[in-house]
Amino acid sequence: MNLHFLRTLIVSLFLSNALLAQNILWSDNFETYEGTGSIPPGFGGGMRVYSTHGTSSSKALCIQFSPFKQSDSTITPLIGPIVDGSVFSFDYRFAAYVGGVAFNGYTLNSDAIEVFIAPEGGNYGPAVLRIDASNHTSSLSFAQRTVNLDDYAGQSIRIKMKGVRGNSADYWFDTDNFQVSQANSIERPTINDLSVFPNPSSEPTVTVSFDAPVQSIQIEVLNMLGAVVMKKQVQGQKAELDVHHLPRGVYYVKADLGSKKIIRKLVLK
Repeated sequence: MNLHFLRTLIVSLFLSNALLAQNILWSDNFETYEGTGSIPPGFGGGMRVYSTHGTSSSKALCIQFSPFKQSDSTITPLIGPIVDGSVFSFDYRFAAYVGGVAFNGYTLNSDAIEVFIAPEGGNYGPAVLRIDASNHTSSLSFAQRTVNLDDYAGQSIRIKMKGVRGNSADYWFDTDNFQVSQANSIERPTINDLSVFPNPSSEPTVTVSFDAPVQSIQIEVLNMLGAVVMKKQVQGQKAELDVHHLPRGVYYVKADLGSKKIIRKLVLK
C-alpha cells in the first residue's frame, strides 16, 4: 500500500478548508426572460435563452453548434465597479439533444469555449479561461467554473464568453447562473456526508448519495495506488457509477467539493 496516499486520505477525511461566503455584486439566472430564443436585454452577442437548457431543466443561455453555426458569443452588460476579491462564476455543459431533450454529454475534440474581459471603454485581452478537451469531462450534469477578477478592481467590466465549433459534430453549449461576487467573510462549512451502496458490492453499478443535493461536483474513483480510474460529474443527490469493468478489489470514492473533499472506501468483490 502507498503510505503517502493513505496519509493524504486521512488528512482529507478529517480536515476541511474555510468556505468563503459570497457578497453578490451582479447575477443573472435567465429565468426572467422568454425561453423561446431571445437575447437578454443588455446582453450582446448571439447566444439566446431557451427553456430546459439550464440547471434543473431551467432557462439558460445556449447555442447549437452545427455546419450552419461555427461560433457565437454572449457579452454581459457593464458590471461594476469590481471590488477586491471578486470572482465571476458560471455553470456550463456540452450536450447532444434528441427531440429537444438532452440525452448525452458531449466530449470536446477541437471545440472550445473561451472567456474574455474588457474594462469599460477598453478592449478585450487574452482569454482568462479556456475550456477544451484538456479540462472538460463529458457529462449531462453542469460543471461550475470561476474566474478571478482581482486585476479589474475599481473598474467596470464586460464579460464575453465565446464558443467555437471545431469538428463536424452537432451539439449544444448551455450556460447558466452567471454571478459576480465578492468573498467578504469566512465560515466553516458543514461537510456533506457521502455514502456508497451496496458496499461491499458484486453489482455492475453502485450508487453514490449525499445528505443534501449538490449543484455540480466531480466524483473520482481511485485504486489502492491513488491512480484515478474513473471520473463523473454529478448534479443532485444521487449518482450511479458503472464499475463492471473494474477489477475486483479495494477502491476509494472521492467527491471534490472545491473547498473540501470527502473520501469513502469501496470494496468490489
